[in-house]
Amino acid sequence: MTIAKAEAIEANSAGDFEAAPMAMEVGGGKVPYGRLVRFAWLLVKGSLGVLAGMVAFSTFVQLFTQYNSQILSSVTSMLSSSAAGAAGDKKGPSGMLDFMLPGDLQSAAIVFAVTALLMIVLIFAERIYNAWSDNLISTRLQHRLHDKLLALGPEFHRKHDLSETSLTVTAFAPGAQQIACDLIAFPLVRGIGLVTAILFLIHNLQALHGAPVWMQIVLIGAVIVLPFAGWWFSQGIVRASRQLVEQQTAVANEFMNSAANPTEIRLMGAEGQRSLSFGERLRHLRTAAVSAAIRREMGTQFQAAVPRILSAAFLLYGIFFALRSGDPAAVGAIVAFVLFIPLAVNPINELLTFFIGISATWPQIEKVVEIVEAAEEKEASGAKPLSPTGSGAVTFEHVTFAYNPATPAVVRDLTYGFGDGKISAIIARSGAGKSTILNLIARQYRPNAGMIRLGGEDIAGVTTDSLRGAVVKISQFPVFLADTVRANFRLAKADATDAEIEEVCRRTGLWPILVNAAAGGRPLDLVLPRKLETIISGGQQKLFAVTRGLLRKPRVLLIDEPTTGIDNIGIAELSKFLRPACQGVTAIVVDHKMSFVGPFADIVCCMEEGRFADIGTPAELDRPGTLYHQLKELERAEPVEGAPGSAPVAEVLELPPGAMLGPEGIPPGMMKKEKGAGGGPMIIDPASLPPGMLPPRHAPGPMKKKGGAGPEDVEGLEAVPFVAPEAKPKRG
Repeated sequence: MTIAKAEAIEANSAGDFEAAPMAMEVGGGKVPYGRLVRFAWLLVKGSLGVLAGMVAFSTFVQLFTQYNSQILSSVTSMLSSSAAGAAGDKKGPSGMLDFMLPGDLQSAAIVFAVTALLMIVLIFAERIYNAWSDNLISTRLQHRLHDKLLALGPEFHRKHDLSETSLTVTAFAPGAQQIACDLIAFPLVRGIGLVTAILFLIHNLQALHGAPVWMQIVLIGAVIVLPFAGWWFSQGIVRASRQLVEQQTAVANEFMNSAANPTEIRLMGAEGQRSLSFGERLRHLRTAAVSAAIRREMGTQFQAAVPRILSAAFLLYGIFFALRSGDPAAVGAIVAFVLFIPLAVNPINELLTFFIGISATWPQIEKVVEIVEAAEEKEASGAKPLSPTGSGAVTFEHVTFAYNPATPAVVRDLTYGFGDGKISAIIARSGAGKSTILNLIARQYRPNAGMIRLGGEDIAGVTTDSLRGAVVKISQFPVFLADTVRANFRLAKADATDAEIEEVCRRTGLWPILVNAAAGGRPLDLVLPRKLETIISGGQQKLFAVTRGLLRKPRVLLIDEPTTGIDNIGIAELSKFLRPACQGVTAIVVDHKMSFVGPFADIVCCMEEGRFADIGTPAELDRPGTLYHQLKELERAEPVEGAPGSAPVAEVLELPPGAMLGPEGIPPGMMKKEKGAGGGPMIIDPASLPPGMLPPRHAPGPMKKKGGAGPEDVEGLEAVPFVAPEAKPKRG
């Protein structure tokens, strides 16, 4: 990897951090080269031919460049000898590589001209080939990472968020590919170049007849040692680069804190506070960037100075020796020193820069390696397909499951059977494990103990493909592509025809919704936008997802929190279509809305402490003492949407029956009472009540005194006309 390539990778990584930040550890710690080499081999073993071509091309161009430089040295020596009057001797200085060089001036000049022209073509071809091979291997890696992420289970995705995996595949993978390929190819190419450059230097030192051997050893040793001194000096660059990455990540995260919801920050009046926080992060970034730039420049200047120092040393020695010996051929050797010192030093510098680059970019590379090394779900030995004629009955037999051995079990010795063709609902408090039940049935997780059967067959011993065909899970937030309706349906069944899609859409009631959204166009050609709610509501999106799942004709349909993010109107709309759509399959739903669960489910399972504490129909469970009844009552006590909730507060304060409270905790409006009345109930002006706060026992119309005439006949009581609000269910 050249210095320019290393800087390009670092620059790209920095930009990506600002675009899509993620929490990342970039601190010290040695690079595990064994792990990196294994990753590099896994990456290139499928492209060995491409990599071999890259190595051969780069090595050939490097050697060709050195040979051209040596020809120039020989031509210079021959010209110098001719000018000195040595007409009979037109060969260059003698050395161990004479057999490779032209024997006379004319031949040397022709070879130099031809090789110079060929170098232009070869260097261009090498860069084109390297660009093609880099992009080929890089895109193969990105494709592999994409497919691997789809194959990994929920445990991996629970630990890695979307921004991290997206950044890894789109930004870090190309840099990791370059590092991995260079780890195999670069030492070989640069190592050969270093050896041949030193051989050419020795050849030209031998051309200085009579030069002491110890001086040759010192000069050649300096070529190797000085770059290592530069490497030691540049270690500070690595530390400074890591600090810079840390600050870049911190700035990106601080920006996301503000950019995630700028409207809410403005409404809270927190603009100044956020501005100060972001400015402080930028100040730290500035300091880190300047420090890194200083260290990088010092290291760069030192490394750049090494070839100049060595060239000056060789040049002074060659000139001093030439003056003493009077040998005209020594001029060619001096020219060779000037040409070959950089060719010998640069491979060492580039190798050291390469390994420094690995150390600095390892945190990004590690993210790629982590995905490549992640274990995919493996089928049990001897797994067989599910029987195609089996039922949709799902049975748990003493199932226990914990996400971590160190934490309590979420499911504890659960034994229960979900009836074939029945619609069952699982309800529980938040975090009690109801969604875990669905994940276990879908075999996204495997039980720590016990067995789960589908149609009498243990799902642990069946093939993944047959299980995915029999069990379909609709997640809480279904995936939709920014593509046509047809493409979204074909996620579930790749070979689905338009007729199949239309038939299942008509059966669930989705087809009229798609026709309306298409606004005169063909429904299946409608392109869904990223913001799907702009054309179909939240409830319709869930119906879309269920319809898509039914396209697979599953035995079991798992639906996770279908009412999430849907208002009461949307829930009513969803309920209208969803129950008929689930007829004929074993449907198991998890939801927190009892107003949805009650009309939808045949059986309700109340989950507490990892087991089903109560099981029955919604009517059977609607009694005091059950979780279903408790959640239903709490839901009833919730205020009507858009209105403050007063009834629970009135109960807590033990106010007289009929007393009402307004938004501020006091009776709203003018309070009126009959003359002479003692401690009777106070009558509130209904016109001043917010919507939904009128008790349902009041009949619409003018207020009347109990057992008396109209208010116009009652002394001290004024008539107050009002319109009755929407009836509210009676609290139990």
